[in-house]
Amino acid sequence: MIARGASPRPDDSAPLALVAAAARPTIGAMKNLFRIAVSSCALLLAAGCASHKTTAAPAVGLLNSTCAISGETLDASSPTADFMGGKVGFCCNNCVKKWNAMDDAGKKAAVDAHK
Repeated sequence: MIARGASPRPDDSAPLALVAAAARPTIGAMKNLFRIAVSSCALLLAAGCASHKTTAAPAVGLLNSTCAISGETLDASSPTADFMGGKVGFCCNNCVKKWNAMDDAGKKAAVDAHK
C-alpha cells in the first residue's frame, strides 16, 4: 500500500527542466523545417504558371505548340516574343520574363523541346 502523499511511480521525481528540454525542438530540427518550407514555396512558385487553365482557341502561327518555358498549352491570347524570324508563345507573362533572361542557345533548345 502506498502512503498518503507518496508518489506511485518513482520517475515522477524527474526534474521538469529535463522534461521541458526534451520537448523543445533542436536547432537542427528547426533548420530542416525551414528548408522544407523554403523548398515547398519554391515548388509552388515554379508551378504558378501551370495553375491557370484556358479553354480558348489554340494559338496558330507560332514556332512552338506549348509554352517554351512551362510546357503548358497555348491559346490565341497567349503572350508572344519574336525569335528567329517567328513568334514564340508563352502561357503567362512570368514565362516571358524567364525567356528574356535566357541566352540564344537556351532559347533555341526551349523552342525545340516544345514544338
